Amino acid sequence: MTMTLYTSGSKVTGYAIDMDAPDIMKMNASMRSDKLNASVEMKVDNMLSMTMTMDGTYKTTSSKPSAEPPANASIVDLTQQLGLAA
Repeated sequence: MTMTLYTSGSKVTGYAIDMDAPDIMKMNASMRSDKLNASVEMKVDNMLSMTMTMDGTYKTTSSKPSAEPPANASIVDLTQQLGLAA
């Protein structure tokens, strides 16, 4: 995984994340100014092939982010589902 921060002076102005797990998953995400672009490819032989793309815009808000899932949320460990857990 590689993460790059873009800066201007002492301010972070964007980022890029590239993650590659050969034959399983590839993810790219970037944000410059207020524009977001992301893509995820996930493949598990004989079980799953999925591609997602997303673009968006960041906006200032006074809302606070959620720090944890809702109390009644069902939490699933993806690594266990894929048989990758140690």
